[in-house]
Amino acid sequence: MPDLVYSTDFVKGSFRLIELGTEELLQEFESGTSVTIKGLPDDEAVLCTETSTYTVRQVNTSNSMVLSTMDETDEWHVYDDLSSTVELLPCKARIGRLNTLLANTLYSGPENESTSDQQLSTTSPPTFYTFDQLLSIVQASQVELERALADMNSFVLDNYHRCIDTTYLHHMLDGLATNATILGYDVRALSLEEAHACLDQDFATVPDPVRLAFLQAFMTDMTSSSLCLDNFKVTRFLGSIVLEMEKGREWKLQDFMETWAKLTMLVLDIRPTLSVLEGLYYTTERHVLQEPQLYISYFPVSELPTDPAERFTRLFMEKSQWAANDIYPYINDLARDEKHRDALMLKFTRVQKVGNRSVYGSRIK
Repeated sequence: MPDLVYSTDFVKGSFRLIELGTEELLQEFESGTSVTIKGLPDDEAVLCTETSTYTVRQVNTSNSMVLSTMDETDEWHVYDDLSSTVELLPCKARIGRLNTLLANTLYSGPENESTSDQQLSTTSPPTFYTFDQLLSIVQASQVELERALADMNSFVLDNYHRCIDTTYLHHMLDGLATNATILGYDVRALSLEEAHACLDQDFATVPDPVRLAFLQAFMTDMTSSSLCLDNFKVTRFLGSIVLEMEKGREWKLQDFMETWAKLTMLVLDIRPTLSVLEGLYYTTERHVLQEPQLYISYFPVSELPTDPAERFTRLFMEKSQWAANDIYPYINDLARDEKHRDALMLKFTRVQKVGNRSVYGSRIK
């Protein structure tokens, strides 16, 4: 039987054994394409391929695994003995940091764009980020980051990724609708040339990347020859603006719906419905003069922690009991699928009975 000896190069813990539990991971490692472990000092590390993100978890084993090689004398030379493996589990990309990174460089009109000299004279100039810089900071794969930036309607100006300030975005939307009426265009069926003609009236010096990002934010299909305002995108955006007016406070639901409807009618001839605001609000019922009164509060999921335990803690700090349909929009982004969502609910919540209704309270004490 060959002898087992410790090599002179033996260093405990110098190697890690990674379990490749999916076909995609196996292909990624065998193909020679790069994989990256990402995370700032206070982050839980993730591993990113070109298309997916995985949590990195150490799993201890009861036995040691010996890493060794055999030499010409039939001796096994041990270079490390391992008592754990690294497990990679699919997870959602952690893109919450994007909002923070891009918040200080929002585009709010050409008149507010700083010149190079102004930036140099500023004590704390804003930090602009290229795609590669964002990719190195955000815990997401390249494909997932590209998708997240598209969902945010970001644009590239001078090689830097930026977003449009919400107030200015509303200003542009109002200008588009108003000028379409003045010029005799149908805001529900604009050609790209007509859309630019509408924007030229008030936003002539706004660069094309910003204009296209604006149109992408509100149109149904940018590849179509006829651009049409998307009812969902427009009403959700305007609803979020009205809700944010009372950030930290609450609206009477009836007052909110009336204000939202009036603002929407200035752009589209439709009445909005509350269902388009999923993940932006919650409601509270209280009795006023012995009559039930519903109130609505602004509570965007985009501002909540991406760590599941922290997310549920924050949810139950805001509201002690949640109905299933109310809490789901606030955790869907954490779950890979419905089964995973149910597992999160089982881990962090407890079912309670209130009258004839089932609600969820916190399992965390």
